[in-house]
Amino acid sequence: MKKIIILLTLVLLVFACETDGPEGDAEFCQSPIGLEAFAVTNTTATLNWQSPISTSVFEVEYGLQGFAFGEGISTEVSQSSLDLAGLTPETGYSFYVRLLCPDNNNYSAWDGPFNFATLNMNPLCNDPENLQERSIPNATGSDFVNLRWFNSDNDGSELQYGLEGFEIGTGTIQVEGDNIDQGFGLVENLNPNTAYDFYVRNNCEEFGFSFWVGPLTVSTLE
Repeated sequence: MKKIIILLTLVLLVFACETDGPEGDAEFCQSPIGLEAFAVTNTTATLNWQSPISTSVFEVEYGLQGFAFGEGISTEVSQSSLDLAGLTPETGYSFYVRLLCPDNNNYSAWDGPFNFATLNMNPLCNDPENLQERSIPNATGSDFVNLRWFNSDNDGSELQYGLEGFEIGTGTIQVEGDNIDQGFGLVENLNPNTAYDFYVRNNCEEFGFSFWVGPLTVSTLE
């Protein structure tokens, strides 16, 4: 009888040790719930979730929708939200979240994925309008172009340019300062007798960027 009791005790000890490893940690730490994405624009989004316990350590992994878990972008935050910027317009993304339980120093299981898609425009940032050459003498030369546009933002704008027909995202970015109503930009160091495409977008800082407006095609002089 004593041998049977000893054997049962050993079995219970082995079982307890096996469930106390990394695979069993999540059993003692509740996962976040209520994953969502809001304030989504063409280049920004705010990720949010709810925590079932009081903690200040959350791990987030995000990437293009369908990314292989473990190969996304990982970050640690102390609150139950994360602001993302620099996203690609009209693109699907996914994210996962887990938390650290301070009582036992164990991580919860990952919750997710939650999928969302960026927009092709930004409802929180007005688009610039009427990108054009400035109506001044010698607005365009052999190596420069003077531009202006309307409905600029007080936080400034960005110009993107390249050879005629270039693809957005592959051009040269030129940052323009704060402007009121009208924006102005002088683009220099261009090649003579060459056709360029120009785009402009507004920078609304924490609200992201507007849509790229353009192209305006201008040819430099010989």
